[in-house]
Amino acid sequence: MIALLLLLALTTTDIVVVSLPVKGDATVALMPSGNAELRREGTITTAKIEIQRLPPIAALGSGANTFIAWSVSPEGFFENLGELDEKGQLQATTRFEHLGIMVTAEPHYLVDRPSSMVVFRSGNPEQTRLRRTTVSVEVGAYDYSAIPFPPREAVTAASGVPGVPGVPGVVLQSRASLQVAKSVGADRLAVAELRQAQIAMDTVEEMLKRRAPIEIIWPTANEAIRKSQLAVVASREKAVLAQIEGSKGEATTLRDNNQKLEARVQEITEQLTRQLTEQQEQATERIRKLDADVAAARQEIQRMNQDRDQAAARERDLDAEIAELRQRLNAAQQDLTVRLRSEFIDPVSNQLTADGSDALTRVLNFAAVVAGPIRLEGPASDVLFEAARRFLIDAGIPQERVTTAR
Repeated sequence: MIALLLLLALTTTDIVVVSLPVKGDATVALMPSGNAELRREGTITTAKIEIQRLPPIAALGSGANTFIAWSVSPEGFFENLGELDEKGQLQATTRFEHLGIMVTAEPHYLVDRPSSMVVFRSGNPEQTRLRRTTVSVEVGAYDYSAIPFPPREAVTAASGVPGVPGVPGVVLQSRASLQVAKSVGADRLAVAELRQAQIAMDTVEEMLKRRAPIEIIWPTANEAIRKSQLAVVASREKAVLAQIEGSKGEATTLRDNNQKLEARVQEITEQLTRQLTEQQEQATERIRKLDADVAAARQEIQRMNQDRDQAAARERDLDAEIAELRQRLNAAQQDLTVRLRSEFIDPVSNQLTADGSDALTRVLNFAAVVAGPIRLEGPASDVLFEAARRFLIDAGIPQERVTTAR
C-alpha cells in the first residue's frame, strides 16, 4: 500500500521564526531545553545547535532512531540540517534568512519531511530587538507508525566501539530506511532502486555477522540509507505521476461525456424545432408535452455544465500539484551548494579538515538523491577549491556536475 503518500498523520506545531540581521548573531531558545546560535553570512545562515538533554530515542517509538534538526521558513518550507550527535549538538547551514529551528525524532537521517514527533522547537530569541513571528507549520506528512520496523536491539555508540555488544545506530537507521522504502511501494514502483538498497543492506547484515569494525560497516550502512531514500523518492514521484495520469483520464472521460450530452441536447432541440414547425396546429396538450421535453433537455444541459465545471476544477488542481512538485525540485537544488570556509583546509598539509570533509559529505548524501550541479562558492583559496572539487570527484561525482563561483 502507498499509504505514506497520504497525509494521514498531519498535525500542526507552533514555531517562532526570527528575521536575522545582515551582520551579527542571534540566539534562539529551543524549548524545552536547548538553544540555537544563528548568524547570517552572505546568502547562507550558519546554525550551531546545542541541546542540554536529549530524551531516550527508544522511548519515542520503534520508528525513531535519530534526532534531526530542521530549519523552517515563514511559509512552512523545511530544510533537513542534519543529525544531532550524541551530545545533542550540530553545526549546519541553511539558505533561509527568516527561520525557526525544530528537532524531530526520525527513522533515519535522510528523511525529507519531518515526522510528527517534535521534541524541540524554537521560541523567542534573547535579542528583543529582532523581529519575530509565530507560525503554525504542518508536520507528520509521512506516517511511520504503521510500518513493521525490526525489533530494536541494544545500540552501541554512534561512532561504534569494538567489543561492545549491540547494533550501531547507523545500522538501525539503514534497516528502518529499507522498511520505509517498502512501505511506499518501492517493490513495485522503484524495483531497481530498492534492489540496490537491499544489496547494500544484505552486505551490512553480513558484516555484522562477521563482527566487522564499525569503520567498515559505516560506509555501507550509509549507502543503504541513501539508496533506500532514493527508492522512496522514486516511488513517490511515480505514484504522483500515476495519480495525475489517472486524473487526466478521468477528465478526458468527463469531456467525452460532455460532448455526448451536448450532441444529444442539440439533437433534441432540432427534433423539437422540426416538430413545432410541422405541427403548429396541434392541440395545447401536445404543446405542453413538447415544453416538458424542453425542460428535460435543460436539465441535461445543467448536468452537462456541472460535469464540465468539475473537469475544469480537477485540471486546476492538477496544475497546482505540478507547480508544487516543481517548486520542491527547485528547493532541493539549493541543498547542493557548499560555501567553502578557510577552516575547511589545513594550511600546512593543504588537505581537507574534518569540518571540510563533513560539509562535503553532507552534500554527497543529497547529491545521491537530487540531480543537478554541485556548486562550490565562497571567498576561498584556489587550494581549497581544488581540494573540495577533487574530494567530490573521487567520491564518484561526475566532473561536469561540480561548478565553482568565487
